[in-house]
Amino acid sequence: MPKCGTADLSYQPCTSKTVANKLFLACCEQFVAPECHFLCQYETDHAAAKKLVGSRCLRMCDPGGTQLGRLTKDDATCLYNWNVIMYCHHSGIREM
Repeated sequence: MPKCGTADLSYQPCTSKTVANKLFLACCEQFVAPECHFLCQYETDHAAAKKLVGSRCLRMCDPGGTQLGRLTKDDATCLYNWNVIMYCHHSGIREM
C-alpha cells in the first residue's frame, strides 16, 4: 500500500490539508522570516505552487532539474530560507 507524502500518492499530506497547512505554517513561523510565511502552504498542485512562488522564484519550481541550469546571485533571495521551508514541508506532517 502506498504511503502518504510520497510520489506514489502525488505527495498528498498524511492528514487533512487544513491540518497540514496549520502545522506547516507553525513550523515556518519558528524559523522563517515573516515575509516568507505566505509560501508555507502544503501545496501539491504544480500550477498552484507556481502561483505562490511568483515569477521571481519560478525557476525553483522544477523538481526534475531540467530547466534550472545554474544558480546565480539573483537566486539568493529564493534560496535564503529554502532549506528551512523544505525542512518544514518534509517534516512528516501527520495527524496527532
